[in-house]
Amino acid sequence: ALRADTPPLPDSLAALVAVPGADGAPSGSLAVLGEAFALTPAANIALLRVGQEALVNVRKHATGERASVRLAYTEGAVELTVSSRLLARPSPGAGEIVGGYGLAGMHERLRLIDGSLSAGPDGERWVVSARVPR
Repeated sequence: ALRADTPPLPDSLAALVAVPGADGAPSGSLAVLGEAFALTPAANIALLRVGQEALVNVRKHATGERASVRLAYTEGAVELTVSSRLLARPSPGAGEIVGGYGLAGMHERLRLIDGSLSAGPDGERWVVSARVPR
């Protein structure tokens, strides 16, 4: 998975958001900003895995919602942001498991390549943002 010939990140993310949801429509939209540049294989796969996990979380926790994926190439970094409408959820019942290892795994993966991750509510949206230095 860390081979130098991994597909360009915009192409991989476009394929992920094109996956149809339960209603047959694409599960999200992708915006690519800035001029794309080659990433190291480790950075490419780390951002791809963050995108995959964030989109899985949208499908799992915000069923039926479309995700907005933004990939921004800046002079010093690549930033990936995945967001969806934040749905009101009932409080967990006794013994119900809340959360998982997805966010922790994303954070660890990015930390290994000097990247960063933030995740949480922003107004009426849930936002996952990953940043990898150039």
